[in-house]
Amino acid sequence: MLLLYKDREEMIEAFASYFSQGLKDQEMCMFSYDDEEIIKRLKSAMAKYVDVESFESEGQIVFMEKDSIYFENNEFDQEKVYETLKERLSRRQILGPGIRSGGDISWLGDDLFSQFAEYEQGLTERFSNDNLIIMCAYPLSQLSPEKMVFIMQAHPFVIEKNGELWVVKESEQELADLG
Repeated sequence: MLLLYKDREEMIEAFASYFSQGLKDQEMCMFSYDDEEIIKRLKSAMAKYVDVESFESEGQIVFMEKDSIYFENNEFDQEKVYETLKERLSRRQILGPGIRSGGDISWLGDDLFSQFAEYEQGLTERFSNDNLIIMCAYPLSQLSPEKMVFIMQAHPFVIEKNGELWVVKESEQELADLG
């Protein structure tokens, strides 16, 4: 899933609901981040729905700094991410429901954009039959029309706030509407 957000408050609101529901459903939850302040605000927002600290101490939700999951020797390493997800999925199949993962991609620079979009397409291809939900969050302010099309092609669904409501659309329909 692709989450398009206008500001950090929207992103935090969406992830708080997304992960809280996953925890209630006994899913393993993983969030990658680039800014400690986001984690503090996300945990605070989630606390309205679930006991975040308890779930974190039990290992049902983990917060991973983006460098620890996406990079090896300061180089983007998509195979490292695939292997991490594969390993966690195999452990999770023994314990119960699947994995709910997500991350804020606002840190992504132009130098890594095409490589990262290729990685996201690979996620869809490799894990489409697994019990894995991934929500990638991109700030609208950082996306050119070309980048928007590129990332929509890598995600089957787009989530965007329209007024007070979150709207989920199929990416193919959204691309058709743009064209």
